[in-house]
Amino acid sequence: MAKASPACSGDVLARLAGDTAVERTMTRFCLADLPLRMFLSAALIPRESDEITRLILDTMAKPPLRRSAA
Repeated sequence: MAKASPACSGDVLARLAGDTAVERTMTRFCLADLPLRMFLSAALIPRESDEITRLILDTMAKPPLRRSAA
């Protein structure tokens, strides 16, 4: 995910950032092709330790939104 983000010093220092603008752009294209359910099933931050992750997962669990995640 960090390779798709705009360049920022924290990601660069952690050696997580994309090396070039082209790499960041290509990573965004790859992520854009993934279905939403992939992001919902593989949370990067455990829902137990992060309120935002918990809110997103709980909101997406509601039936009307769950159908659109497929």
